[in-house]
Amino acid sequence: MSKYKTKFLDNFGTVGYDFSGAGDFATVTNITKFISIAQSSDTSFYVKYNISDGERPDMVSTKLYGTPQYYWTFFMLNDELKNGLLGWPQTDGEMENFFNKEYSPYFWLSSCVESNNHASNLLLTDHYLPALRLTYSDGDYPLTSMSFKKYDHNRLGLIVKRGTSSEMNSVDINASGSHQFAITHDGSVLGREWQKACNDLNLAGDKIDSVSARASFYFTANKDHSNEFLKNAVYQYFTTVGDIDTIVSHTDVCSGEIVNPNKITFYEYETIINNNKKQINVAKPEILEELSRSYFDKLAQTI
Repeated sequence: MSKYKTKFLDNFGTVGYDFSGAGDFATVTNITKFISIAQSSDTSFYVKYNISDGERPDMVSTKLYGTPQYYWTFFMLNDELKNGLLGWPQTDGEMENFFNKEYSPYFWLSSCVESNNHASNLLLTDHYLPALRLTYSDGDYPLTSMSFKKYDHNRLGLIVKRGTSSEMNSVDINASGSHQFAITHDGSVLGREWQKACNDLNLAGDKIDSVSARASFYFTANKDHSNEFLKNAVYQYFTTVGDIDTIVSHTDVCSGEIVNPNKITFYEYETIINNNKKQINVAKPEILEELSRSYFDKLAQTI
């Protein structure tokens, strides 16, 4: 069996891999060059394995086969791992770091309302977003530090970077009902371009004819469906009848058409996705030689 292992692994090239988990990368075979084989769908070849927190591919290989050398078989037998280690479950510590980076700096501002002043009218494209800022009526709609990460068209809401304590108090995200906010820009060339485009559309707001001055354009937010912490905002609504779950749109919930649906938060969604990665197919020890031979033959056809 070793001759097959050596031959086809030589065709993968190399990649840095952190075996220690401490940032010490070693050069190993790059098994992310994924090629499926017909036998991978045959359950007689594999069993299910639940990855424990902190287990790396080489550790699972050692546990199952007495050597770390067969970590590549996991990437062969699992479609979810075809992109390499990106498909491997994150540890509890990695998930905490992920949430701290991707979710903690932001809050969710729902624009799911029955209003003509809808946020989606305000040209919230990826092109303009870097120059835009959330603002509020405080006499002159101040330029805040509250920038936007994304406008979510499916969930009808804005992912907004948390501002200063004073700014967050003015937003008062924990209040109820619908409230008027505005979007302004940072005074950059891109921001002035956005302002001119909004003026040309005759959108409602604190409009200024000159593109050299900063204007703000109104929209209505629904605080009942907003959340001061993005991770606790609703990712998906659904209803359950018997054993059947049916996805419900944010629009149907905000309009009152669907009352008291079930829900999954962004935190729960990310956790479910990561937990689903923990169960993988692993080759039975007795078929490793045949698996190696079959894979080598398949690989040779692609060279």
